[in-house]
Amino acid sequence: MTPAMFKERYSHLLPTMQDEAVDRIEAELNKFAGTSN
Repeated sequence: MTPAMFKERYSHLLPTMQDEAVDRIEAELNKFAGTSN
């Protein structure tokens, strides 16, 4: 599989994974922020 084919096939997954990671990180931060206040 060429890089172009790989990119074409999987590029739509990357934003989703990034969004999930951001959501998870924000949830963790909110948890810590909630307990510290």
